[in-house]
Amino acid sequence: PAQLLSSDPLHVRLRPATLADVVGHSGIVKALGNLLSGKSVPHSFLFTGPSGGGKTTLARIVGTLIGVAKDGRVEIDAARYSGVDNIRSIITGSQFSSLSATGRKLIIIDEAHRLSKGAWDSLLLSVEEPPPHVWWCFCSTEPDKIPKTIQTRCHAFDLKPLKWDELAEYLDTIVKQERLALPSGMIEILARRSNGSVRQALV
Repeated sequence: PAQLLSSDPLHVRLRPATLADVVGHSGIVKALGNLLSGKSVPHSFLFTGPSGGGKTTLARIVGTLIGVAKDGRVEIDAARYSGVDNIRSIITGSQFSSLSATGRKLIIIDEAHRLSKGAWDSLLLSVEEPPPHVWWCFCSTEPDKIPKTIQTRCHAFDLKPLKWDELAEYLDTIVKQERLALPSGMIEILARRSNGSVRQALV
């Protein structure tokens, strides 16, 4: 959406837009910050970890930091579009710069482990030798199913579930910020039952 509304769900409205907004994952946040501020920014990233752990969020932040405008960001759900024809279409489209000032494009593939073997084979050259205006981010809950030939060509970041006390501290901040009224002990219950996921805690 062009503008978030106060009526939007918390997990939508509070989705991090910068590395500074990310809850937890301090090592990954620092490593990404250093990597993206360097002179030579890699063109392929792999984010792995449990559902709701922040993989797609970090991929979008990568795009922002390398100067990809919203119209240059392409997101694909590999659970629905897993075939070689779908990926070949994306690859063909990636050859053209976006209409933004930088002309840069970021292609995010969610649930990447669901891609077919043919799709992965067609991606290999594009990941190894991408056009200078194209970046790739692969997000997956099942990294073992990502071909090694792709993994070795990506900068990989494995997101772990947050500790319940990290979640509880964050939720306490949000409760105060949003002026919510929760029963005593509810924050701890929510934090412990969210499986280490900020998104699940907010939902």
